[in-house]
Amino acid sequence: MTTRTIKRACRWLTGALIATGCGSQATPDYPGEKLSVIQGLVLNEGDDTPDDAVVVVSWGIGMFGFGESVAEVEGEFPAQFSLSLYESPPGHVLHNPAEPWVFPEGHPFDPADEATIAIGQIVAVAKDANGDPDPGAVLGGAEGHLVLYAETDITEGTLTAEMIGASAPAGYHLLDVLPQDPEAEEDVVTCQAAATDFEEWHECGFVQGWALAANDSEVAVRLVDSSELSLPYFSPTLLGPNTDLNPAPGCMMGDPMCP
Repeated sequence: MTTRTIKRACRWLTGALIATGCGSQATPDYPGEKLSVIQGLVLNEGDDTPDDAVVVVSWGIGMFGFGESVAEVEGEFPAQFSLSLYESPPGHVLHNPAEPWVFPEGHPFDPADEATIAIGQIVAVAKDANGDPDPGAVLGGAEGHLVLYAETDITEGTLTAEMIGASAPAGYHLLDVLPQDPEAEEDVVTCQAAATDFEEWHECGFVQGWALAANDSEVAVRLVDSSELSLPYFSPTLLGPNTDLNPAPGCMMGDPMCP
């Protein structure tokens, strides 16, 4: 079976991003130096063979559109791809993950210590009539990996370090998505609720959802019917100290909007 060729291209956004390009020395013919590269295979497990699939990073768990880097797919499946990232994600997808987590006792993590981050899904989409990636035409995605970008170093003891199970330098990181463990999650939540202060609360531990992946990890992007695709998402389970679990709170699965 012929291996698909993946061409790397840099798509420019309108507005302020046009002024910044893909780096201080970027030109229309030269996108700048790569900050990171995501490599892997595109596997077609659907009924149709798409003619115009492209691989992109969708920032903000699919809510805020795509970055500037696009890997265009040509040829036969399975296809090797190499998706180059030339600049940081757009500013509107960067956020401080600790800020929403405030309980009557205060913040369990200090937002001032937290790195500003963005989380991206690796997805395959079709092109629209203008030849641009169409966010409404998802053809598949990587179910076992996510992309993490950190503006500054991720330090020990922060919420992001707990989520990935390690500290990490600023920049791009590929994440392995870990299997869910409902029993471990229940044990941690029960312990958090019984804690009387944040010192006891932190001793309960944390249910880790992601882990730093090796730089040369191969990412599998499946092209399947949307009903068969399970794109990764993880939101930490945090329940404040002194929470009455009888009855259990109606909202406790990592939703910052929970009352």
